[in-house]
Amino acid sequence: KFFREKSQRRYTTDIIFVDHYNPLFMLYINTPNTTAIQAYDFHFARKRIESPVRLHTAMTIHTTQYDQSLRHHGIPSVSRDEVPTASEKDESRLRENRSCGTAEGYRAQCKKDGHGQSETSLFPPGDALLESLSSNPSLWPFEKHLPGYQGPYEGLPEGGWITGAEAVSKRGIDLRLFYDEDTCMVKGCVRFNANASIGKGFSLPVHGGAIETVLDESTAEMGKIAAFPFLATRKISFEIKKSVPMDISLYVECSLMNIKGLRCRVHGKILDAMEDGAVLAECDAELVNMVAFVDKM
Repeated sequence: KFFREKSQRRYTTDIIFVDHYNPLFMLYINTPNTTAIQAYDFHFARKRIESPVRLHTAMTIHTTQYDQSLRHHGIPSVSRDEVPTASEKDESRLRENRSCGTAEGYRAQCKKDGHGQSETSLFPPGDALLESLSSNPSLWPFEKHLPGYQGPYEGLPEGGWITGAEAVSKRGIDLRLFYDEDTCMVKGCVRFNANASIGKGFSLPVHGGAIETVLDESTAEMGKIAAFPFLATRKISFEIKKSVPMDISLYVECSLMNIKGLRCRVHGKILDAMEDGAVLAECDAELVNMVAFVDKM
């Protein structure tokens, strides 16, 4: 459609992906006088052609001539059938794993896996707060799990925004969580360094976004371990009462307020463990069970 607007001559077109991870939009232009290949960035091409799917459906092409032209321009020919995609079976398994989890199952798997061994840490050896949590017999350590292709509760070997080595080394956040079986609360400790500050080298405290990230993550884990293992934050309100310092171990505590239908409410707070438990920041979060939306994802 695009080329017919440019000329009355008839063109034949095709779409291929030269690199599955860096897709290019390839246009094979065949006129009575010339044969050429033009490559466009996929997102740029979408702006110029309203519907690549319709263009693909309407294509007519001679494969041999097409491959020869590709080789002439130094571009490897790749069949659409060779482009790797997740199988329907895998996607079905993923949807099933997202739907079948329970809070009891999530707790059991988290307790079994505990804290993974990490080579990066912001906590100094023998940190008093971390040691007190680790030695408490009513607490057990755990890390974030998500439903994946293998099961409903999988650890995150490559980490995430606030999970794993990159959260520590690049974002300056080291969050350790524990579950208290006596009080049914999530407790933990967090430590920030200069990477999480308002501005490195300016002697300023921790950025509000880093503080809110810790509260969002902690309240979500409270909701998963007590209510719905596959959920998302629907809305959350924060109050930062005092500036949050760097390079000091801080106490984290979350409690489940209620469960209503597909939603649960969780209260979370960060406290100064060295100053009579002064509350530095707190939040109220409403989280929604994502099982109801699995088929739409």
